[in-house]
Amino acid sequence: MDWTLVFFFAGLAAGAYAIFEFVRIFLTVGEPQQFCIARSLAGLVIAVFAFGLYGFGTGEHASDIGEEDDECNANDLQCLVDYNWVIITVGCEQAIERKAEHGFEWTVGKVFSRFPDHRWKDQENGVVTLSGDTLRFKNVSGGWTHMSYQCDIVPDSGDVMQVRVRAGS
Repeated sequence: MDWTLVFFFAGLAAGAYAIFEFVRIFLTVGEPQQFCIARSLAGLVIAVFAFGLYGFGTGEHASDIGEEDDECNANDLQCLVDYNWVIITVGCEQAIERKAEHGFEWTVGKVFSRFPDHRWKDQENGVVTLSGDTLRFKNVSGGWTHMSYQCDIVPDSGDVMQVRVRAGS
């Protein structure tokens, strides 16, 4: 979640509320003015605080961080997999799911890894093999078969090179 946007909109809402209360003071809606003034000042304080957090409390910006923190060493398999995890899992999941002719079912949700194992397939070209066995394919008669699968992928680009799926765990 991008907290800077939360602070921005909180400040925007509080500022709008404060302006509304100032307008109410001048129109005297029938409420004692000290309550209107107190609420409008509270709204302004919240707005200033929220905008301050939005502008100054966000810490380092991405442009301030050196490139060495944003990239992995080409030989560091774990870093490459972790850094590109979303790209490679989505690419491999979709490629594996297309192999199912009559339906499929992942036996673990998105919270748990569907690819618990990974290794180099071709380190020189940056190809990694992800593998797992948390999938079932539906057969013609409607029965389910547990499947093992492997996916060869280039983590930096998300290009799936090959997918292998076989019955059994």
